[in-house]
Amino acid sequence: SVARVVGRIFAPPSSKVLMDVLSIVPYPGDPKADNYEDNILDDMSVAIWGVGAVINNAEYGADSEMRFFNLAVSDYVRDGTKSFMLGCIYDGNSVRWSRTPAPNINTAIYVYGLLKDVNEQGNLSIVVDHVALSLGS
Repeated sequence: SVARVVGRIFAPPSSKVLMDVLSIVPYPGDPKADNYEDNILDDMSVAIWGVGAVINNAEYGADSEMRFFNLAVSDYVRDGTKSFMLGCIYDGNSVRWSRTPAPNINTAIYVYGLLKDVNEQGNLSIVVDHVALSLGS
């Protein structure tokens, strides 16, 4: 079966991702039917949003258009508060992000984006689609 799942996650490096499921909606139909997958959307992207503290200045990638920074995020997952690093990427090739300022270190921000990568150390990174800078100031 295929389902759309919304939940809180804890993604420690080089370990299993833990999730508290908030909502689960199975795709309709009989998963055993030959045409079941024909009715499933091709876009099964993983969307991630979070609030956290910026822990480093944005660094430019090799192409100097992409900017990277890390966000320390935490949430109550399973049996306690869990924290992990989330890599965030501004795509400078996009008009929207080419002039958006990088967040300052030690500021609280909100980010939303689609999962881009899980690196060799098991850290998640997203391409930022939305950001709210300097929360609480």
